[in-house]
Amino acid sequence: MTHSDSPSKSSELLSEPFHDVFLKLLHNTRLKLESYLADPTAKNIHHARISIRRLESAYNILSKSDRTKKSNRIISLYGDFFSQNNIIRDYDIILQKLTLYGCDPNSIISLDTERKKLKKLLKTLPMAKKLLKLKKPKFKKTKPAISRLQKKTLFLVKKFNNYIHVVTSNENHIDELHSMRKTAKKLRYLLELYPKGTHDNLLSNIKSLQRLLGDIHDCDVFISYLEKHAKKSPGMSDIILSEKKKRSDIYKDMVYALGT
Repeated sequence: MTHSDSPSKSSELLSEPFHDVFLKLLHNTRLKLESYLADPTAKNIHHARISIRRLESAYNILSKSDRTKKSNRIISLYGDFFSQNNIIRDYDIILQKLTLYGCDPNSIISLDTERKKLKKLLKTLPMAKKLLKLKKPKFKKTKPAISRLQKKTLFLVKKFNNYIHVVTSNENHIDELHSMRKTAKKLRYLLELYPKGTHDNLLSNIKSLQRLLGDIHDCDVFISYLEKHAKKSPGMSDIILSEKKKRSDIYKDMVYALGT
């Protein structure tokens, strides 16, 4: 990401206080949770996770004086729910990839993965119900503080850029790639808080990089899972080799996209 992509300090002010933005995103998150409870498909799990990330981004812009014990508790509970669904999401990715590789849905690895997913899902559904029962927090009426948004945005841009040399020097820096992916997500959802059109170029670039980093992460999750649970199963060694080749190709695309 080049310096010219960095957000300008002359950005247009947000038209409403951050706590109002937060409450709108909280409403949207509740709608996603309702869909999740009605039908916890991979798609609805994905939408719920994204809405929570956007909610957390808006909350992080609020000043400490604007936050309350109630609002802190709400964010904490949503964070716990998000973490639990990370694991479910990983199981969905593993099952999808097994299917793409032609693995029998009734094979031991597929059935065992499905069982683990359902077991975890049974624990998250009550969490979603609890979140829907929470009343929205009340905030003091304050003016928009665009400086906090700009400061956090610039911090994430610099943090993302600091990972570039490390991750492009060796494709096996898995932890750094994972951290870079999480930073890209946070930056994306923060950029979406700006007025539409403010940072289109930066937002487009970070979305593209986020997708590539996400695809690499999915490969890592799948490879690690098979190596731990099914390496000796018939055909799994070939699948692992194919997935590693796919990961290497995506990694090369990412390095090219970063312009290094």
